[in-house]
Amino acid sequence: MRLPIPTLTLALLATFERPCSSEAQLVPKRFATVADSLRRLVDSARVAPSITVAVVGRDGIVWEQGFGYADVGRGVRAEPTTAYPAASVAKSLTAVGALRAVERYELDLDRPIAAYLGANAVAVRIGDADKLTTRRLLQMTAGIPHLVRFRWPDAPEDTMVGGTLAHFAAFPPGAGFHYSNASLGIVGEVVARVSSLPFDQYMTREVTAVRGDALPPARVAQTYSRAPFRRLGFVRLDPEPGAGVFTSAHDLALLARALVLRPDRTFLGDSSRASLLRFDGSPLYSLGWWRDPFRPDQMMLVADGAAYGHQATLKIYPDHGLAVAVLTNGSVREGFTLELCDLLLAAADSALPPAKGIPAEFIPKPLAGDSSFVGEWTGRVTLARGSVPVRWIVAADGKAKGVVDGDTLAPARNAEVGGGLLEAGIAGALPVAETAGQPQTLGLKLRRVGAVLVGYVSAQVKLGDRPFLMLPFPICLWKTNGGAPAACRVSE
Repeated sequence: MRLPIPTLTLALLATFERPCSSEAQLVPKRFATVADSLRRLVDSARVAPSITVAVVGRDGIVWEQGFGYADVGRGVRAEPTTAYPAASVAKSLTAVGALRAVERYELDLDRPIAAYLGANAVAVRIGDADKLTTRRLLQMTAGIPHLVRFRWPDAPEDTMVGGTLAHFAAFPPGAGFHYSNASLGIVGEVVARVSSLPFDQYMTREVTAVRGDALPPARVAQTYSRAPFRRLGFVRLDPEPGAGVFTSAHDLALLARALVLRPDRTFLGDSSRASLLRFDGSPLYSLGWWRDPFRPDQMMLVADGAAYGHQATLKIYPDHGLAVAVLTNGSVREGFTLELCDLLLAAADSALPPAKGIPAEFIPKPLAGDSSFVGEWTGRVTLARGSVPVRWIVAADGKAKGVVDGDTLAPARNAEVGGGLLEAGIAGALPVAETAGQPQTLGLKLRRVGAVLVGYVSAQVKLGDRPFLMLPFPICLWKTNGGAPAACRVSE
């Protein structure tokens, strides 16, 4: 989940005056100030082309409204029912779809996914393949690497990135939480298999979340750069179940009501609903849903996402019977929709507890605090065509250096560790044939497993100044003064 900037939206809204009387008459009185400020914010043409909001209680929609333009060029105004790209809110929707499949198609969340997709669908290079279950995929504890692909009309098509991507466990299933679009992407494949429907059709029917390219253009919000607004033009974000679903503020609000505020047992049974509120895989993440980490004494479910030119957040406050959805099609600051949700919840319920500070779990630590990565390491990065060498050295003081497919070691970039997972930028390059003919910037994600370090190299690829790909490649490292152990030989 993105960290909100507590003063961001407050500062923006504080720049505007009290609501004008005409706007105040259109909305419930308690939301008048926020509504007028949102209108002025959008009309300023400095922040985002549009913002849509919906507030829902146990008895139904309390207030919903669109501000600004969903499509600036066509002059299409934003409505609460306008479909927006929802980024990682897709994970929460896919989780609901999976729970629907449990009840309607006898999907077993604790059965190995090989039973549904086949023994070779997802490679488990280290660890127990039977622990690779749909439940762990939903919890993002299955060890699947992170994957991003922006679909641009002018993007190079290449067989290396046009097929199945990120279908391997970079870490042993069950070893720990690792944020991953691909983890939910594989859940989408499982759901499609058990329902005998394409994922987008299944979600349209079962969860009312729709794919943007299947909608009439007038109903879909386009995405835009920072002011002066320029249409970005990407088609969608893959993998769809993890990051590429389109939905509306209205539909998110109705979903919150059916799920939690006034449970519809014909939509989801009590057992499935309870699983959304169990945080046994991670203290802050259940099955596709976050727990608000800034209110540890409260149970508040959060679906949240942000990507190039869009943000979306749904917050559900079960104890107070309220939920708020906010979506925007602008390249706004980090935490923007999260903070707007808090403003709307505070307007709806004056008893909303204030947010506390950033939890310790969200603060990365320097490598010097973890000796498990210290040493000189040698290994291989597995590619679609062969493999390349990698060297990695971590000194006792936490200073790290390394290189992929090269001789000259360079200092690591932004090296940090959290939850047993090391993340750092590393010098070197992969063959461009592996990344659609484009150069890349490389990063490492590593976990210590016995005598080896396992994980993946993440190759970030751009098309000019536009994000294009974030592709994972398996890596296994062993101490330089020893030979490659059996655990690493599969990666040579």
